[in-house]
Amino acid sequence: MRTPWKCAGTGLLVMLCAWSSAAQEAPATDAAPPLPVADGPAPPTTCCVLPDGTPLVLEILDPISSARVKRGDMFRLRLKEPVTFDGVTVLTAGIEGVGEIVHAEPSRGGGKPGELILAARRLQAGDRTLRLRGFKLGGAGRDTSGVALGVALGIGPFAHFIHGKEIEIPALTAATAKLAEPFPLDTPESVPDPLAADPTTSIIAAPDLSSPSATPPPDHQE
Repeated sequence: MRTPWKCAGTGLLVMLCAWSSAAQEAPATDAAPPLPVADGPAPPTTCCVLPDGTPLVLEILDPISSARVKRGDMFRLRLKEPVTFDGVTVLTAGIEGVGEIVHAEPSRGGGKPGELILAARRLQAGDRTLRLRGFKLGGAGRDTSGVALGVALGIGPFAHFIHGKEIEIPALTAATAKLAEPFPLDTPESVPDPLAADPTTSIIAAPDLSSPSATPPPDHQE
């Protein structure tokens, strides 16, 4: 026969063992700390690319004369018409860049007119550079990136650039060029939800007919 103290000790031991087992099986309640949120908007990502050879409509901002310029001189260009991609304007009109005088020769004796070779080099869209090639004057016609205009301008649509024996290209003369390499575009901003922007607009949800509580009661028959 066991003594009361031994019984009491045995009961206490069982309670301690049960409490220890429950403590080990209890799940941890400490939640993980929230992840830090970065300040400022997310950096833009690229969604699409303007291909090499995309045509651009430009205008020359500086007057150019075969009697006054020399090889290596730069002249200013400006994008005259915006460039769109899938109906969205990706390059706005008005961004500027530069072209270069590749060759310049004033008029000489014997009636030989002056000569000019021009090249479009680049446009600057913010901190991004668009390299150019295939420069043409007048929006259509002869590619002047490798042709001496003193020969090419004698007839045709460019004849009005010859004044006397020199080639005079006035400011704001229209021109075209092409992209010299693919140009990645930034992802356009998402269109805001008009319902979320208007706090007075509300949406009434339709009842869930699959729920038993939403099912209409059967007709009562006498």
